[in-house]
Amino acid sequence: MTGAEIDAHNEGLAFADPNYIKCRKIEEIGSLVKKLRVCNTNAQWRRIVDKGNQDARDTMETLARGWTNPQEPADQLVTIPRRPQ
Repeated sequence: MTGAEIDAHNEGLAFADPNYIKCRKIEEIGSLVKKLRVCNTNAQWRRIVDKGNQDARDTMETLARGWTNPQEPADQLVTIPRRPQ
């Protein structure tokens, strides 16, 4: 969406409304100056933040248990072949 389309969409909506569209500039990896403009609704930004927080909690729980308990389903585990002796 263009800036004008976003402004038209947001007209009459409160800043905290779940359907209000906010744009953020995110630094592009590998560039010192280039930024990527990402626009989402408040509800979409909330889901993105919640997903990131849940991933962080899951990682910390895994680390707290130790690496001996794999989280991946057994059918997705990759076995490394042993070298012949």
